[in-house]
Amino acid sequence: MAPSRRGDSAQCARSTARQLAPYGMWIVIGAFFLVPIFAAQAGIDVNLFNQVITRPAAAIISSILRLTGNRLAPAATQHYS
Repeated sequence: MAPSRRGDSAQCARSTARQLAPYGMWIVIGAFFLVPIFAAQAGIDVNLFNQVITRPAAAIISSILRLTGNRLAPAATQHYS
C-alpha cells in the first residue's frame, strides 16, 4: 500500500505559510491594488473596494437604521448595491 501524501502537502503548506508570514500585509495590499490594475488591462471589471468596503458598510448602516426604526430612501439604497 502506498504511503499517504496528505501529510506531505500539509507540511509543505505550513512551511510556505511560515515563509510568507512576514510579507502577509504586503501581499494583501498588493492584491488590493494590483489585481484591479491587471484586470482593467484584461478588460475585466474588478472593483475590490466595492466588494470589501462599500457592501459591508451599506449592510451595517442598513441594519442600524432598521434597528432604530429609520429607513433609507429607495434612491439612497441603490447606490450601495
